[in-house]
Formats: sequence, structure tokens, C-alpha cells
Amino acid sequence: MNKQEEKAAQTKAALVNTFWELYLLKPIEKISVKEITDAAGVYRSTLYYYFPDVYAILEYIEETILLDWEQLISDIFSDHKDILLRGAFVELAPWASDFKDRHGSQIAVLLGPNGDPSFQQKIKDTLRKKMFAVLKIPDSSLDALLTYEACISGILALGLKWYTENIPFETIASVAQRIIHPDLFKTMLGYSSNPIIKRL
Repeated sequence: MNKQEEKAAQTKAALVNTFWELYLLKPIEKISVKEITDAAGVYRSTLYYYFPDVYAILEYIEETILLDWEQLISDIFSDHKDILLRGAFVELAPWASDFKDRHGSQIAVLLGPNGDPSFQQKIKDTLRKKMFAVLKIPDSSLDALLTYEACISGILALGLKWYTENIPFETIASVAQRIIHPDLFKTMLGYSSNPIIKRL
């Protein structure tokens, strides 16, 4: 990265960070471009060079998290799907903790009462696409979709508790394994047309 690219990256990061500081204080519809640029010490035209509007900054933050989330899900389903199928969620602690370190404070806000309601659905959809692809479950299976939606809502609620309260991951994993795993993964196996999965 040359000096110009480095300066551009720093400017973009400053705009994103300034937006986030304001977003922690008030809803996005009350955040203005002028407020961000004044706080960041840049011209309005500078913000518009990187983002078309305030909402695009939030979308950029969410997309950054979702890309990392998608990579995490891909890695787990590629190399550690046995953990999911066994419901041994506590074994996911290293990956979950690392992801929380990177994005936990932002996710807690985005999934919280003042966050972005669409972000929760984006997280659900990312996991569903990977799970349905691995298990070879058609998106047309309404029963599978409803089962997934009900169970993943419970998992996200537990995750939010972990992100916002001082609850050990082991406790969250234990509840997920006991209550959610039988309904989600075991039920989903019944919809699977993947012959390898069916033998597990």
C-alpha cells in the first residue's frame, strides 16, 4: 500500500469510526452527513467520495462483519461440521471468542433494541445458505425454513446475551446444546439429501 492509499484508508476509517461513535448515541435517521464530517474534520465532499450517504456507512460496517461471519461459517462447515452435528457447541469456543473479540461490541449494538433490525436477518440468511448447501436442503422446503428460523432466533438471542452480559461461553453453549441442537441440527438432518450427511 502506497502513501496515498494508506491516507485514503485512514480517512475512510476515520469516517466509519466517527459515524459509529454517533450511532452509539442516537438512531441513524438523526445522524447527518454534516455532523460526521464536522466531527471527523473533513469536507462533505470527502465523505461522498467514500459513501453516498449515512446509511451506506452502516451498510459498510455490517458487510465487513458479515464477510467475516461468512468466512467463519464456511471454515466450520468445511472442517468442523462434526462439532455442529454432535451439538458440541462448547468446542466452538476458540472460533466464537475470536469472532467476539473482533466484532462483539458492534454486533451487540446492531442486534440490540436500537440497532438495525435487518442485520439479524442477514446473519440468519448467511448461516442458512451455508447449512442448506452442506446438507443439500432445498430452499423450497417450507418446513425446513420455518424450523431453521425458529431455532436460529434462539441461538441469536443466546449470542446477544453472551455479547452483552458477563455470561461464560460454556453456559451459553450448554443451553444451546440442550435445547436448540435437537430441534435444529437433528431435525435438519431429516431434510438432508446429502448421502454423506445421512450416514452420520
